[in-house]
Amino acid sequence: MNSGAVLSTTVCVRVVIVTNSLASNNHVPVHSGYARYRHAIIDAGVELYEARVDSSKSTKANDQPGYDSMTLHTKALFIDRRHTLVGSLNLDPRSIAINTEFGVLVDSSDLAGALVEGFFEKLPSFTYRVSENEKGNLRWTGLIDGLEVVENNEPQANWWLRFKASVMRIMPESQL
Repeated sequence: MNSGAVLSTTVCVRVVIVTNSLASNNHVPVHSGYARYRHAIIDAGVELYEARVDSSKSTKANDQPGYDSMTLHTKALFIDRRHTLVGSLNLDPRSIAINTEFGVLVDSSDLAGALVEGFFEKLPSFTYRVSENEKGNLRWTGLIDGLEVVENNEPQANWWLRFKASVMRIMPESQL
């Protein structure tokens, strides 16, 4: 029997991507391939962050200096604060068929919840948030030494690195 009532459900999904910035990436062609998708990623409602190359340089709790630069390689995925996937597997044919990569999936809301809380607490300390300004151009916003910093070009990357990346962006993706 149809009572005429319409059931409506609203699902709220938060998707956050953290990847290497141009300055923290050790593979400029790979970054160039990804860079052409940034606007589409942002337009889809995804929160996009790029790692700051100097984020590991900050002094640690035990007063030991960090590394001069950092790059991300680990892949981590958290689903519904219940499932955690951590590994090194890239989602591309080479990694799946040729490379020796792995991933571990853990079903534990305690683990996932703790990792997600720590992740979001530390996120501003090691990334730039990539967004679009009012004209639709990319901008990078970071929190450095407690101050908000806004960059209009690839942050922490010199002109030569930016030039190489822009040239590689015009190459066919299959060549990157």
